[in-house]
Order: sequence, then structure tokens, then C-alpha cells
Amino acid sequence: MTWLITMILTFVLFVICITGLILKIAKKLDRKVSSYLTFGIATGLCGLMVAGIALYDILTPGGDLNGMFGQILLMVYIPTVVVMIIGDIIVWHITTKNKQKDVQ
Repeated sequence: MTWLITMILTFVLFVICITGLILKIAKKLDRKVSSYLTFGIATGLCGLMVAGIALYDILTPGGDLNGMFGQILLMVYIPTVVVMIIGDIIVWHITTKNKQKDVQ
């Protein structure tokens, strides 16, 4: 169980670091960059990268344990990506609602 939590936390921290890097670069180019959109894009890209690695492992011919690593990646990280994107949408929706109330 601790390995599972460690894997998920490592992935979340990786996505947050990638988001910070993309956000820092994007802020130099344009001041109106949404951090929520940047987090969603970074999460989606990392999810696609993990899915690609998993599918490559599954489809590579091999022995009896062919594709076990890919299946573990799909079972752990794809639901994590979905939860992260849904959480990002919920937080974005709540903050935009609060900003609209403050403006009125």
C-alpha cells in the first residue's frame, strides 16, 4: 500500500513541477495565462505519456509476464490523471464563481 501511495505522490509532484515550469515560461511570454489551464494541460500531457509507455509495454512481444508493467501503469496513473483533472475543474469553477460574486 505504501508503494502505491508513493507512486501516486511522485506522479502528482512531477505534474506540479512540470506545471510550474510551463507556467513560468508562459508568464514571460504572456501575462494572462491561467494556472488552472496550465495544470490541466500538464496533467493531460503526463497522462498521455504514461499511457503511451504502458501501451508500448503491453504491445511489445515477450515472455509470460509480458505487459505487466504497462497494466500496472494503466491501473494506477490513468485514474490519478482523471481525478486530478476533475479536481482542477472543480477548483476552477469554485474560484470563478467567487470572483463573479466579488465583482457584483
